[in-house]
Amino acid sequence: LLLDLPEERAEKLMGVLREGRGAFGVLLRSSVGAALVAGNALSGTVVALARAGFRVTVVDGSRERLAFGAHRNLALAGADATRSVRVAAGDRMPFADDAFELVVREAPFEDESPPSLEECRRLAREELVVTADNRLGYKQSSGKRGDFRVVSPLAFARNALVGDRKTLGGWRRALKPGIDESTRAYALYPHSRDFTHVAALDERGPRLYVGPKERANPVKIAAYRAGLFSVLTPSFAVVLARGERVRAERRLEHVLAELARTLDEPVPTADALLSTRGNNALAMTSLPGDGEAGHWIVRVPLNPIQARLVEREHTMLSRVRAGFPTVPVPEPLFLGEIDGLFLSCERRLRGHSAAQFSGSVEAMERLYREAAGHLSELVVERAVLDEPLFERLVGARHELVRAHAEPESTRRSLAAMHELARERLLGRELPLVLRHSDLRSKHVQIDARGAVLGYYDWGTAEEPDLPLYDLLHLVVHERKQESGLAAGEAWRRVCGSGAGLRPGERAALDDYCRRVGLEPDARRAIEEIYPLLVGAMAERNWDYSRPRWLHRGFGI
Repeated sequence: LLLDLPEERAEKLMGVLREGRGAFGVLLRSSVGAALVAGNALSGTVVALARAGFRVTVVDGSRERLAFGAHRNLALAGADATRSVRVAAGDRMPFADDAFELVVREAPFEDESPPSLEECRRLAREELVVTADNRLGYKQSSGKRGDFRVVSPLAFARNALVGDRKTLGGWRRALKPGIDESTRAYALYPHSRDFTHVAALDERGPRLYVGPKERANPVKIAAYRAGLFSVLTPSFAVVLARGERVRAERRLEHVLAELARTLDEPVPTADALLSTRGNNALAMTSLPGDGEAGHWIVRVPLNPIQARLVEREHTMLSRVRAGFPTVPVPEPLFLGEIDGLFLSCERRLRGHSAAQFSGSVEAMERLYREAAGHLSELVVERAVLDEPLFERLVGARHELVRAHAEPESTRRSLAAMHELARERLLGRELPLVLRHSDLRSKHVQIDARGAVLGYYDWGTAEEPDLPLYDLLHLVVHERKQESGLAAGEAWRRVCGSGAGLRPGERAALDDYCRRVGLEPDARRAIEEIYPLLVGAMAERNWDYSRPRWLHRGFGI
């Protein structure tokens, strides 16, 4: 389907399908019972709520969207977790008053009118959630992942004066809370179509994470400190709570209290709540002081694939800490179910994500230098790549990526990479490693000088596996992010003859190869099949990849 759709429409559909759209669910007070998702049968919120323990009914006016959504829901949530009901726009929904503990009203995928607020309110016994864009929002999303534009002053003025969207205050008034009811709001930032942060606008937390990159923007920081974030945030979720019918604490607070009891640590507060690209709701917590107690990363996977990766992450953290104690990784603390949510908890590291220092040559060179040393420690064996081992490490990956690749020119390029690897690697003795597989700057925690504090996100780890890939991926991806390059251009600058390598990048890669004993011919072969390897990582660990992304991103 994604390959058959025009690129712009496919990108929009993928954004709507993300289960990360339901990350706000951990901040609700409802935790069990029946839920209604009204207006968008394609929304990944459906699966996220079903995994959180709700019996979800989906309402939409389109038979096609309902059919596609039902197929997806059956695959990811099971046969009994969801049902679909067709209701034409503007019609009264065929349910009794207060039929659902939770009602979520989302904007439709197409330009149609969602069910009315009055009708949604009639059905909500405990909480009603309305997601909406802000008329005064300073930023807009194109619908394509990561593609945002700041609204021009003229357009902002026009929206403010004659725009048809409501402001936050307008939505609060439209919900008309009664004497025993209240509203609270969360920013969906940067935009409801594509958001990574869920930030409380009228509660203590979670807050918007403001890292070193944001702090370098004085205008943005001044507006934030002046309290304008709630006025100008592009999108939000507004929650109407129905008085005494709903429990006082949010679900996340109950989870943190139970974790504290289990771990025998004080109860922390949630500093930030992220909706990750991998479709987890990720809470970062802390307590005052310099101690480690209460400093946690709590991951709630929102689909079954992520549940497997979260479980593997927990296992691999223990594996690295026990087998490679010189490689810094967080301490795994808990894996299991609390309040009906399957989740993991690990120790939160100090410092910042290395992505916050993108563009700082000094910080990145130190990161690469230290990463070369750490990653070279992860050798698990030396082995000859005989036919079965070559097939597992290269051949099977080629077949996986080829099965999803378009157009034919991309499949031919992948076949050439496969043959090149066979020619140069088959029968050769190589160091085999425990491979992180998705090592990017955002998965490395560093201090302000670039010193590595630890490596996150080991859910995609494989062993034994080919060497060099992790450090190569770290360098290529950082060059891509820093300069706004296509992945293929960044790869070509770093690989091949290495003419585009910076001295610090070259020194780190050379040092790694020397430490693990990787010969030049083998190194060049792994560099040249990098698109095949990164494509296989994506296809193996996500239920679909972006259509034609190898062709568009790498030019192959």
